[in-house]
Amino acid sequence: MKQTLHQRRLRGSAGAAVRFWRTAAWHRRDVQSTLMLDRVGVCLKLLWPASDLAAGSRCCAAARKKTMKQPNYPHPSLKVVEPYKQALATHQMYSAISSLDHVRTFMETHVFAVWDFMCLLKALQRALTCTETPWIPRGDAATRRLINEIVLSEESDLLSDGAYASHFELYLTAMEEAGAETLSIRTFIQKLEAGEFVQVALEDAKAPAGARQFVLNTMDIMQTGKPHAIAAAFAIGREDIIPRMFLELIKRLGGGASPYVDGASLSLFLYYLERHVELDGAEHSILAAKMMRNLCAADEAKWRESADVAVNALQARAWLWDSVLQQLTVSKSTTT
Repeated sequence: MKQTLHQRRLRGSAGAAVRFWRTAAWHRRDVQSTLMLDRVGVCLKLLWPASDLAAGSRCCAAARKKTMKQPNYPHPSLKVVEPYKQALATHQMYSAISSLDHVRTFMETHVFAVWDFMCLLKALQRALTCTETPWIPRGDAATRRLINEIVLSEESDLLSDGAYASHFELYLTAMEEAGAETLSIRTFIQKLEAGEFVQVALEDAKAPAGARQFVLNTMDIMQTGKPHAIAAAFAIGREDIIPRMFLELIKRLGGGASPYVDGASLSLFLYYLERHVELDGAEHSILAAKMMRNLCAADEAKWRESADVAVNALQARAWLWDSVLQQLTVSKSTTT
């Protein structure tokens, strides 16, 4: 179904309005309105093909950037992370993506970060809630609520076709649609299912070097066993910075004039990126900041340690982007 630019903009505006009112209802804890607006969103997405959905959504990307408010740092010590966030938002890797093959190269490395995001999330849920039997109440109820709300959408989000999937599973599907190689990440998951340690599974799966370093850094943070440290990596190293990074990718891939953007093969990837700009920018980053406040409270030592961990997580992301940039540079030199 071919849509005019005007129709796409109208649809994008309607989608933006639904997202706005849905977020407002969610913050009021108006469950019925939230679920109703979720259904409206699904209906909107079913009325047009996924490629037109992505195009319509991109028409509103600039408006969303203006209206999306990043949460204030929950403690002054965390202001030290701002230069690292700025460096990520302006990294050269984004502008180096100049072909569909480059997008595939990016995805084949980035998918491991998508996977270990879920590890951080589940480590927090395990630390802050009771996930064993017999069940016993654990920790602060408000903090439990915060982490469980994030888990709900990350592990079983409502997709554009009305189905449910984790964001990792969505990313794998997007990779297949884009023609990216999934053998390495699937082999990695199979090795884990067989009981291999993460480091061994990464080597056996021949994961990209940058991805191995990134994942092992995340595992080191998790192995501290300190909920406030894990929350810092999750809140500042992921939820807070992801919208800024993904907006750069959306601008690069969704400008409309870029000849290498194939709407049929990148529509799910763009949907993944835009979903995270929306979800993390409007909801999850705020929830994660509240979770840090609950975990660190008035303990200055915990806040200082959280700041150190946050810087470490942001540096690890910069190194991951460096590794992708190196791959893209090598790819360009071999094709010229």
